[in-house]
Amino acid sequence: MTSCAPPAVVYACGPSAIGALAGLAAAAEDRGYAVRGAVSDSVAPYGQLASRPGWARVGGIAGGAAPVLVVASRRDLGPCPPVVRVVELTPAPDTRRCTMAEAGAGAEVVWCSVFPGELSQLGSARRLVRAFLRPRTVAGCAWDADEVGLAVHELVANATRHGSVSGTGDPVVLTLRWARWFLEAAVEDRSPVLPCARPAQAGACSGRGLGIVDSVAHSWGSRTNHTGPGKTVWMRVEHDRAPRPRFFTSAA
Repeated sequence: MTSCAPPAVVYACGPSAIGALAGLAAAAEDRGYAVRGAVSDSVAPYGQLASRPGWARVGGIAGGAAPVLVVASRRDLGPCPPVVRVVELTPAPDTRRCTMAEAGAGAEVVWCSVFPGELSQLGSARRLVRAFLRPRTVAGCAWDADEVGLAVHELVANATRHGSVSGTGDPVVLTLRWARWFLEAAVEDRSPVLPCARPAQAGACSGRGLGIVDSVAHSWGSRTNHTGPGKTVWMRVEHDRAPRPRFFTSAA
């Protein structure tokens, strides 16, 4: 893919949107678009675009430009579609093709998914993270995709289990950002309580999540959200920095 490829942002909406995002991004690349971002909204109700939490992120990803908006169906845009060029594509079945050639040249790519904080969503979130990470372990990356994926999954699992203030199902926002020098993952939830890593008790079946994050990431932290309720927990790995001691490796 060349630098002249038209920029695009992929958008999906509906209960299964998180599962369609990677395939839709792959289909857009197959058509020659430079996919700068991908956003999904899986939190009902799916009303006007302006009321959807995921859609609010599209403008920030586009950076003020007017990219092509790629969707699986125009119905995903609701009754008042945006005034941009919209292209309908069928999601590609093989998401491994979503290689983002521009990533090797330093272009920033952002995927953002908003979904209910329910345990049933963990599998879809894990597959989304895997689809984002695996094609990006290009030459020069010192980190291991499986380990980073495990650490991100722990952040999502913590938000799902502990981030709701209304019981269960409050929105969780997962943002994956590939930049020239680093990869960053951030998870937002509605709880204002900041996490605190503590040693897991011997024999415990849980309590190791932040320990895994601390061992894999080069840096991580948390902050209270200034523009809305809740908090954000983030982690970062640098592409050319020596990896932390490994739990396991996918290279074998």
